Amino acid sequence: MKYLLLICVSVLSVSASYAQNGCSLNHPIFRFKNTDHPKVIRTLGSSPEFTFLQNLSSATQVLEAMEKAEKRNDKAARELNSMLMSIGFTNGISDVKLSSIIPVTVPSGTKGNLGDGNCNAEYSVLVNSKGFKAWRITSPVGCYMYFMSRCGNAFAINDQRFRKGGAVSSLTVPVSISADPKVITTDSAAKRIAENKYYIYYHKRGKKGMDSTGSIPDASPSDPLLLRSVQKAEFVPQQYTVTASAQNDRVTVWRGKPLNVPANINVDHPAVDNYPNTLTNTYKEVSKRVYRKSKRKMRKADRKETKVTHMTDVRVNR
Repeated sequence: MKYLLLICVSVLSVSASYAQNGCSLNHPIFRFKNTDHPKVIRTLGSSPEFTFLQNLSSATQVLEAMEKAEKRNDKAARELNSMLMSIGFTNGISDVKLSSIIPVTVPSGTKGNLGDGNCNAEYSVLVNSKGFKAWRITSPVGCYMYFMSRCGNAFAINDQRFRKGGAVSSLTVPVSISADPKVITTDSAAKRIAENKYYIYYHKRGKKGMDSTGSIPDASPSDPLLLRSVQKAEFVPQQYTVTASAQNDRVTVWRGKPLNVPANINVDHPAVDNYPNTLTNTYKEVSKRVYRKSKRKMRKADRKETKVTHMTDVRVNR
């Protein structure tokens, strides 16, 4: 049995032309000069720019360090705020979320403006066989920049996405999947047994009878005699709740290519224990004579069943 789940995918902050009008890019680190003769950088750490971003091990630590710097409101914090506003964070640090920060390795040979301890920037090429660990911070409109893990220096690469109003071939943007939970009811699923037992009894005159179940409608009943037991299998329809969620909170959108949004499909179903078996006992009052005669007949039948089982080695089940 197949079911269809309709999913609405929402990709935020993507315009038809991929224009980066939300990035002012007016900070000096985005002004690329001497691009024909970049400075070769093989090691980092000789001139730290944002010392509070040095040697951090998680995006959470990076965000916390930035928030603490914002409270200090010193020169470094104001410089960082200016950079972040240039790439699309309207209020600077206060608009940065944990999902905006991801760890990356900048490949060897990458060119761009690298900041220094004097808040200046120089066009450089990073050269290292293993690459350089960094934190990439991306704004809601898709513009991003790097902060090098070793020294905390800002690093802006020179590509089309950083030219104000220029079109780019790809964007990394937030993504959300909104899907109302769908409840699916199956035709048959969990099984439970409904058992009906039929008894006879007679009223004991002048004596107090024993009824351990308390279900015989008589104050002085005899012991109930089981005449028939009927079992019926019932199939109870089950309901399954189907939901969808995005595997990642950001996706890369490429011009001219289909958008691929990996999603998790979650199916929740109830436990079988929610459908217990049922037992119904039915009691009928008969005369003492009928009761005793029936009991004798039942004993004879039991003996005959035992004899047949012994002869055939097949258990008789009436």
